[in-house]
This record gives sequence, structure tokens and C-alpha cells, in this order.
Amino acid sequence: MRGVTMALSIRLFSGPSDPLRPLPPFVEQQFVEQQRLVAEVYELMALCDRLEAGLDATDGTRNRLLHDTLTPSAYEAATVGAVGA
Repeated sequence: MRGVTMALSIRLFSGPSDPLRPLPPFVEQQFVEQQRLVAEVYELMALCDRLEAGLDATDGTRNRLLHDTLTPSAYEAATVGAVGA
């Protein structure tokens, strides 16, 4: 009986008989998941771009406020200190 069991298991696990069969659903699911992740990365990159633009606008506003409120020498000291930091 042992010889029959071994022959059966070798036959079951010997691999596909048709190497050109279509991809299994799991591979298709992986591809769909990869597409979803790429779309999410693009959304996050767009959010980063908007945040960066907001920070640039904030820096511009801060510089204008410093320029308008401080004397020229104090403004120069404040901006040099900010750049050096």
C-alpha cells in the first residue's frame, strides 16, 4: 500500500501539465492590489506637494511680516539668523 501512496503523491505534486495556462486569480489580485497602492502613493504625493506649497507661502508671509515690522538692521539680523539656523 505504501508504494501506491508514494506514486499518488508524486503524481499530485509533479507540477502543472499545461505550462501555458492562464494566471491564477491570486496573481491577478496582486496586480490589482499593486495598482491600488500606486494610486494611493500618487494621492499622497499630491498631498505632499500641497503641503510644501503651503509652507512656502507661510515662509513668504513670515518674511513680509518681518520686513514690514522690523527696522532694516533688525530684519537683516532676523533673516540671517533664520538662514544660519
